[in-house]
Formats: sequence, structure tokens, C-alpha cells
Amino acid sequence: MFLSALDHDEKVAFLGLANHLVSIDGIRSIEENELFEEMRHEMRLRERASGDVDVADLCGAFTRRESQRIAVLELITLALVDGLAVTEHALINTVARHFELPPRTLARYYSWAHRLARLNDEARAMINERDEGASAATKR
Repeated sequence: MFLSALDHDEKVAFLGLANHLVSIDGIRSIEENELFEEMRHEMRLRERASGDVDVADLCGAFTRRESQRIAVLELITLALVDGLAVTEHALINTVARHFELPPRTLARYYSWAHRLARLNDEARAMINERDEGASAATKR
């Protein structure tokens, strides 16, 4: 959603963090893979994430406060797509601490991401619902 605002080095670092996040619990869900690929596409990155992860080094690529906040918001959104695993939560907390993000701010980010997830679920349901009377119109 906000990843296009990152510079190239930040995008590559985010890709590494996001790849680590979706792999950290040992299960890469379909939902995680789909959102991960959407994020990669949004950032217009062709490269794949490296398997080597040094979270502190990756976090070091984010020198602007705005980009740090974008990274945390987007990581939370990715983590919530299939339910937040304890290991994912721990990684997000590590990143937030590295960025010196206050706990109260992090809580607001989680709250926002939960609301966004509910809205996305609602939108998917509206897209997939059948309209009343649609069956008669489609039979013609």
C-alpha cells in the first residue's frame, strides 16, 4: 500500500524482512505468498529475496523515519493475512525496537492493520456475493 514510497535499497531490505517474516514460522501460506508477491510487484522488484537474513543489517537500510514506519505497517499487514504467529510477532517487535518505535505507536499500527484486514475481508465478500435477482437476469 505504501511500499512505492521506499527507495530502492529500502525496497530490497523490506523484501528480505518480508521473506523472513513469511518463512519464520515454518509455514508459507497461500495468503502470505500472494500478498508477498503483490508487495514485490508494488515495489517493482524483479529480484527475489535472499535466504541470508541479518535483521539488524536489513533494518539499517531504513534511514528515514517515514520509511521505518512504512516497513513496520506493511510487515504487520503481511503477518496478519493468515493469522499472527508468535514468531512473526517477535520479529515485528524486533524490527520496531530497532527503529525505536514506541510500544504505544506499535499498538496503534496493529490496530490499524486489524481494521484494514477486516475491510479487505468485507470487500472480498462483496465482490464474491451474488446479487438478489441475479439468477433471473443471468438466465436470459
